[in-house]
Amino acid sequence: TVINYTLVNIYNKTYQTNISFWSNGTYQVKFWVNNSYGTTNETQNYAFIIQVNATLPLSTVRDLYPDNYNVTLYESYLNNTGTTNTSIYLLSFVQSNSSGSWIGVTQLLDDDSPRFLQSGDSINLSEVIPAWNTSGFATGWYRIQVNGTDLYNNAVYGEQLLTNYTTFYVDTDHPQWANLESNASYPKRGEYVNFSCDWTDNLNLSNWTFYWNVTTDGSWVENGSGTFTGTSNLSWIVKQIPSFASGTYGYKFEAYDEAGNKNMTVDGTFFAQRGDLFVTLVQPPDGTVVPHFRNFTARVNISCVGGPCGDVSAVLRYNASSADPDTNITNSTSSTPFYVFGNYTKDCGYLDDGDNCSLTWVVNSTGSLHSVYKIDSYVWASIADSNDTDDSSVEIGIVLIVNLSFNEVYFGICDPVSYGNPALDNADGYNITIDPNSNDAEGVWIKGTDLSPTEISGYNNIQYKILVSNVTWNDNVNDYSDPSTERLNYTYSLVRQNVPSGTVIPMRYWIDVPGGIYAQNYTGYLYVMANATY
Repeated sequence: TVINYTLVNIYNKTYQTNISFWSNGTYQVKFWVNNSYGTTNETQNYAFIIQVNATLPLSTVRDLYPDNYNVTLYESYLNNTGTTNTSIYLLSFVQSNSSGSWIGVTQLLDDDSPRFLQSGDSINLSEVIPAWNTSGFATGWYRIQVNGTDLYNNAVYGEQLLTNYTTFYVDTDHPQWANLESNASYPKRGEYVNFSCDWTDNLNLSNWTFYWNVTTDGSWVENGSGTFTGTSNLSWIVKQIPSFASGTYGYKFEAYDEAGNKNMTVDGTFFAQRGDLFVTLVQPPDGTVVPHFRNFTARVNISCVGGPCGDVSAVLRYNASSADPDTNITNSTSSTPFYVFGNYTKDCGYLDDGDNCSLTWVVNSTGSLHSVYKIDSYVWASIADSNDTDDSSVEIGIVLIVNLSFNEVYFGICDPVSYGNPALDNADGYNITIDPNSNDAEGVWIKGTDLSPTEISGYNNIQYKILVSNVTWNDNVNDYSDPSTERLNYTYSLVRQNVPSGTVIPMRYWIDVPGGIYAQNYTGYLYVMANATY
């Protein structure tokens, strides 16, 4: 464009022109001068730039972003506020301040062609600058910067580059959990159970959700939620086990931090509807006298009912310091008033619903003679609640245990007027044994009764019978004619004196059959007694 001015003897003149409607860009100016004599001269070219007025407000939706989240510009525009049209190139990039200075980490936009804006127009930057995803980037401060230049890559606004940025914090650290647990691994139906988990976060925890699959179809459902704060806190909830529950179920927590990062625990498990232990102390019964410094047997019967009981174990107890049993009977032979042989803890193994178990201990009584104690069995399991039997009161006393190897002495049918007819098992002996767990006997005694017929009781006024004295016995030799052979009496006769426990007395018997009676079976009673001073 050439503008002509007429100069009349004017020196150092300043000229002005209105460029309000000129487009932005680079322009040149020079002067040509002609005088009235026809002489011409011109200046050098002088270049100048016309810039437009523009604004670049930037912001994001949030100030804090989590991991794997798209950060987008919000209410961010390139505004042409001038009176001229313009064309602008946009450049946008993300910078990080992790090293203490702003360093570019990724480029979002670099225009290859300019964007034309008429005077008063705007460009919505959220529509032209793509979102930036935080995945894979470290926690820290970031910013999105936008620059604008003209067709000649010149600054658009004033003498400075048209630029702006918006700053935000990125937290890519997820909440961390530990100690997922419940206070009952084997709750019963209807029981209230505490579920909990510890959480930590680098910034601030926000909220949590509880899930479990205690449903009729076993599906996972949300069953509670809560809020918490701080860098360390606890998610905790109390739930009642439904009445239909039976079997193994799962539970878990999910937590969010303030940025929106989340994490979920592994599945915890519990078994609903555990069984009950029913326990009975079968031996010794209540009121038993147990032998002093000898052994007796204790036995407990255990039943698991209503669900699994788990691994079941038991011990015997006695009342050492209270009215009820409170102290285990151990296997230390120096213990008083009792000790057991072998392991004092007995195990049933795993018991499921309907399973039974019987445990037996051999117990030695080392306490004072005539002392009285209460004994029970304490039973516990890995699933079921523990239980204990009813108490049995026992007295440590003198106990005589006599065992017979026979329940009858049979001579067969013998002829009348026959003597020294041996009992059929004389060769093996009819053993009287003082049990090894018996106290020593001061004496072993024997007596009998007359023998009465089993078929024909008599003839006319004659009553058939064999007197008790027709039976003879010997506790040493199998010899009817031996001088030590004695006749049976109606009253007790001493067999042996001062008989230690464990002694076996081999008895032999013979019968003399009188005349005048019918040959048939005759029966009577033989009594064996042991005695000791209590």
